[in-house]
Amino acid sequence: MKRRRTAQVRFVEHVEAAASLPAGAEERFKGYGVMGQPFRSGDVVAMRRFPASSRCAPESTEDRREFGTSAIDNELKGAST
Repeated sequence: MKRRRTAQVRFVEHVEAAASLPAGAEERFKGYGVMGQPFRSGDVVAMRRFPASSRCAPESTEDRREFGTSAIDNELKGAST
């Protein structure tokens, strides 16, 4: 089954196709991210994408934190009781 491209997907494709770096000798990159998107389950997701970089090929990272699995989460959980 073929998936339809949403307006958001088309926007991201446009942004990434036009990604270019400013002139300079120092390290440079262009990108975007979603930092700490919470879900009802308590899980938190973070994502970042750099379609243009002076130091490497385009790269993406995704991180998922399940609520209650880190010391910080456990401290927050304990503080709310």
